[in-house]
Amino acid sequence: MLSACGPAVQKDQPGFVEGFFGTVVADEPNAAGVGRDILANGGSAGDAAVAMYFALSATLPSAASLGAGGVCLAHKAETRKTEAIVFPAPPAGPARDPRSGFDVATPTAVRGMTLLHVRHGSAPWGTLVAHGERLARDGAPVSRALARDLQAGAALIGQDAAARRIFDKGNGVAVGEGDRWVQRDLGSTLATIRVRGGVDFFQGHFARQLADAVQAAGGGLTLQNLREAVASVVEPIQAPVGSHTAWFAPPPFGGPTTQAAFAGSGGGTGGSYAGGESGFLAVDRRGNAVACTVGMGQLFGARKVTPGTGIMMGAPGGGSNAMMSPMLVSNRHTGDIFLAGTASGGLSAPAALGNVARQTMRERMPLATALAAVNGPQVGMVVCPDGLRQNRTLCQVGADPGGYGLALTAGR
Repeated sequence: MLSACGPAVQKDQPGFVEGFFGTVVADEPNAAGVGRDILANGGSAGDAAVAMYFALSATLPSAASLGAGGVCLAHKAETRKTEAIVFPAPPAGPARDPRSGFDVATPTAVRGMTLLHVRHGSAPWGTLVAHGERLARDGAPVSRALARDLQAGAALIGQDAAARRIFDKGNGVAVGEGDRWVQRDLGSTLATIRVRGGVDFFQGHFARQLADAVQAAGGGLTLQNLREAVASVVEPIQAPVGSHTAWFAPPPFGGPTTQAAFAGSGGGTGGSYAGGESGFLAVDRRGNAVACTVGMGQLFGARKVTPGTGIMMGAPGGGSNAMMSPMLVSNRHTGDIFLAGTASGGLSAPAALGNVARQTMRERMPLATALAAVNGPQVGMVVCPDGLRQNRTLCQVGADPGGYGLALTAGR
């Protein structure tokens, strides 16, 4: 979907755009709708990103379950500062029995979202998590994005009894596009996160329960793994673009590849879709922006659901970090946001993002045209050639034209 942001009226407060609640892009439509609702109700870009992640954990667990890791770039227009919040998912301990056990990554995305909310959120934590809880507990229609991943990975996850129970709609047939999909165990887990806070997931009572459940199922996750796998605030890669600064995810993530493509020396916009990552972004009425990519190590991660929790565990594999690479462009003097973008879908995603950003920002190619040339990866972007606050009428918002993701603008 592609949309323009429409006219705006400036309010007396600096940087405040009256009548504009913001814009969101996500790789899965239900999550995009959640992000739009958060912005429309006065939430910040950070709030919308946190809420979209927890929605994705319920609607796209093939790429963004509670077992994921990832990276976010977060920009505050008022301070003109951009930071990277990194939460890679390291390997957990070895399985107790190599013959029957399985390897898992230590889940860090909840930790990353907790830090993102502390630094860039304003809405109550429980309000943000509740959207994902509702989607899991009450059910949500299976999107085209999840249906595509199930077509590719149903046989892989079908070897796990807990996963079969969740994804099977009867007679051994997996849920498909449009089916209403209920996940009661995951709904209970999200309710725990909502009530007890994110900290309980990685060092509280639930953390101990999760580690015990993974070990009982044959994995090697320990409470120490959960406590030691931290999220951090670090300096992103930055590159001057005239009077602007382009911001990229630092290593071990794919920022250097995106930066090279943005400069015109990277790869193309094509490549096969691999899955296992998901991107989402939000820009709010003050011009604050957050762009995130989370990942499972591979499609459906470890292909194991921890019984009683509903969590699809991530797979270890440091190389998958190189597939995750959000980016932002802001004006260094005013703090105005000019571009926010994410990409997912495999090794070619970071270069595809950089190419689309270069074409739209430097070459003034329409975003719809640039996105249509992408083959394989999914790119989502908002681009404002003259800046959001300077001229919102020129802003364009788009998700992949294949119809898997969704871009939405909230405003009057």
